[in-house]
Amino acid sequence: MSQKHLVCQGATCQCQFGNASDKLKVLTQTKAFINEEEPQEKLVATTADIGATFEKNTFGLCQMQPIPGGGYKPCQAMVTQWSGAYDNITYEENNGHPLLEDSKATCPIGGKDCISIINHGQVAEITNRNLHSADPIKMDMINPFMDFGKFVNDSIDSSVNKKITSLTWVDKNREPIDYFDEKQSVFYILAQTQNYTKGETVSIEVEESNQEKIQDGNYLIPLSSVVEADGTALFEVNINEKNTTINHGLAQEKKKVIERRIIARVVGSDVVSSPLEERAKISPTILVTYGQKIVSKDNDDKFVKQTGEGCAKLLGVNAQPVSTGKELLQTMENAGRIGAFVFWGHSWNRGLYLKDNEGFYVDTIEKILGNHRDSSDFELLKGMKQRTIKTHKHSLFIFASCGTALQPAAIEIDEIKYTFDSFAYAFGNYINKEIDIVDDEVTYYYKITTIGATALSNLFWDKEYFKGKVKTDGVFKKIEKLYKITVIPENSELHTNTEIVETRVTDLGKKIDVIKIIKDYDPENISI
Repeated sequence: MSQKHLVCQGATCQCQFGNASDKLKVLTQTKAFINEEEPQEKLVATTADIGATFEKNTFGLCQMQPIPGGGYKPCQAMVTQWSGAYDNITYEENNGHPLLEDSKATCPIGGKDCISIINHGQVAEITNRNLHSADPIKMDMINPFMDFGKFVNDSIDSSVNKKITSLTWVDKNREPIDYFDEKQSVFYILAQTQNYTKGETVSIEVEESNQEKIQDGNYLIPLSSVVEADGTALFEVNINEKNTTINHGLAQEKKKVIERRIIARVVGSDVVSSPLEERAKISPTILVTYGQKIVSKDNDDKFVKQTGEGCAKLLGVNAQPVSTGKELLQTMENAGRIGAFVFWGHSWNRGLYLKDNEGFYVDTIEKILGNHRDSSDFELLKGMKQRTIKTHKHSLFIFASCGTALQPAAIEIDEIKYTFDSFAYAFGNYINKEIDIVDDEVTYYYKITTIGATALSNLFWDKEYFKGKVKTDGVFKKIEKLYKITVIPENSELHTNTEIVETRVTDLGKKIDVIKIIKDYDPENISI
């Protein structure tokens, strides 16, 4: 133990899975101190100091807890045990053993010994007064290899060498961020300082990287803040609402539109923050379609048409008629980036029934049964992946028609059993997941929600078919699927691998209000 320091109040700790440090607080004893000038501030830390025993109780973002869509959950530091303590001493007050500088702590998330002590907390300090009063001749005799005069000068200089060492964009809870949405106007910058004392003032500047005016007609925003006890300073940045227009073109690039890059810098220093980027949101499209079989039952098509147009009117869009699966695909391609979609018409668990047999089907079983007049029809659903249909971060597809969510039993043909998902269950796996890709992203998440009935549906529930209400003899199923895309570089091109991360099926009951569902739909919410 002779070569190791005891750990005390204020010791700096770091988790191997976090991106920030925190300081230890001694909460379990009040009598044992490190022998320093102000011992009341230097309580000895022991193995009894477990639980939430840090100043902030967080090590920043926890790499062991990734969030769908990118990033990590905030760390909630919690110590369950310490290892590597000095077992020869036991304090009566808390029955703990003193911690050493190489002791480690265990967290239930990070695992055994994931938290290390990077500074023990003891301070051995020589003041300027001590240096000036020391006899240089005696000091040279004690240590002839040391230029004491130079040491004094260097020490005095270092005491006034105050600087900001880093600038980090954070939220109001001091969690690091790298982008903001288009409605945000208040931001925070966390500065880490060196050789500043609590209460001192520090200054920085904020500017837009493309040299546009950022506030009150100015190109630069000068900011000041006060240094806190831990050496950090928090700046609040207020940016005026921009007068530029985001390009909402829906038939364009794969990369997210970045409109602004905001940078903070220390004046007269090379310390610059990473750019804070604004990612423009592309408005999702609401697409209302209705199927036209074009058969002898003209009234049937008429009622479907009235239902679709009534629903579209309430949603503030135009209804789109389709008579074949190919027309439906083309309509979806022309719609822009689909957020919410609804189909009114005829269907069953195999697919959407349109003109003759030219509908839109679950491919495998239709091919087996030979129910296609056009032999290529069974490829339509599977081929959606190759179409230029665009979806949103979360896209909703409602099939307000019969039986699309009825899960069939295995079908036996020529002593061979075939099983397949119903149309509503299979649809999310085939729809193109063409969302925007940012250069530095290697994985991202998106969600497809489909809603379908398990039995016959009645478009005329309470004679309110103009109002988007519908009932079924069975129940409506909501099928939510969370997908993960991994971007894979291959021969200088980007390819993607898609996998289902999570699936959830919810019974919505016998009746649904399509208008309410679409109005309540959140295109940014990918939670299951």
